[in-house]
Amino acid sequence: MNSNLSWKEVELSINEELSWIKRNVNPYFKNNNFLDISDDILYRIMAILIVSGRVKATEFSFDINTFLKLNEFENFDNKMHGSDWHDSVIKNLSIYFNDLGFDVKKDQPALFYGYADILILKNKRMIYIEVDTVSIFKLCINLLSMNDICIINIKSDKIIKFEL
Repeated sequence: MNSNLSWKEVELSINEELSWIKRNVNPYFKNNNFLDISDDILYRIMAILIVSGRVKATEFSFDINTFLKLNEFENFDNKMHGSDWHDSVIKNLSIYFNDLGFDVKKDQPALFYGYADILILKNKRMIYIEVDTVSIFKLCINLLSMNDICIINIKSDKIIKFEL
């Protein structure tokens, strides 16, 4: 980030990132963490991490159902997290990355705080995948605490990638 920016310019950048995060990262449960920190504060922390350059965040348009051809698999309801859809996406992403030769772990791979849906190891780099919703507290704590990782939030219509 340019250190010659005014306070107003920095705040505008933070607010742009904050709005982007709120539009694109769906919380699993709103305002739900053992420290009772509001999601708004956690979103702001993540926005500051992005504006400061500590975290690189990227959004990609993506249709997971078409990519994985989920309609060719067993019937499932259209609910997302915790549903057959969620389980099917995890299963099929695991198969996809395993077939590409990556080391894939899907039995509650541990983050610094909490667990991800899938862990993909690529040349000693850890890529954590969260399918659909994610705990905002968990995401924020892990972005603050971990190094040299990638956390990918895969939704039905887009991918949000956070790189450290």
